[in-house]
Amino acid sequence: QSSYPLLSVLLGWGVLTPFILVALLNNQVDRRLKFWFACHLLVTYLPLGFQKLMIRCLWIAVVILAVKGMEVVSKKFTYSFSFIAITVFFISSLSPIFIFYKTINESPNNRWIYLTKEEGEVINYLKKNNGVILADYRLANIIPANTDMKVFAGHEFQTPNFQERITEVRRFYSGKMNEEEAGRFLIKTNADYVVFGKDEQALSKNKIPYQQLLTPVVLNNSASLYRVNSF
Repeated sequence: QSSYPLLSVLLGWGVLTPFILVALLNNQVDRRLKFWFACHLLVTYLPLGFQKLMIRCLWIAVVILAVKGMEVVSKKFTYSFSFIAITVFFISSLSPIFIFYKTINESPNNRWIYLTKEEGEVINYLKKNNGVILADYRLANIIPANTDMKVFAGHEFQTPNFQERITEVRRFYSGKMNEEEAGRFLIKTNADYVVFGKDEQALSKNKIPYQQLLTPVVLNNSASLYRVNSF
């Protein structure tokens, strides 16, 4: 995965960004802190495949730098440090409060937040098992978070060769493989189960491909689960 553009990173820190820049440009701020920040920022641009996740490691250094920057500003413009800190905290709190309010008032039809009853039945079944499950992107991110199951193509930023893998998964669900190719694909993925939720059904046009390779274990209209037969 490609790294975030530097401008997006800076804008992502919101009102902290000006204070971070002040601290970085001030000679009195500890160089070790600047070195720590620079090293972590550099890591987020290395071609690791998961480097986007490393941006989280920057937050401690970012907050410390921002506090140092507030100290510099308060001394230079004779503003109270407490006044600056409280103002920044208040402004920074507005977006999390808005996001929280929006989330709790989200429509039940938002399938990224709410599961259907049938999807819950599939997940409850999988909680008693382990292994590898084949699913499209949404359920491939939800199932591992609620069970001990692994997936072939999971989170976009945490799965090596994600685009190649999700393309193969969707070819499978779309029925674009012949039976032999589908069998090889299931062996390659080490899949123990295959799920057919709303997204998977849309890919397969509400048909279950390769049924001769699968045995149903949970059957519902909006979410079904199949065990992969032994080869």
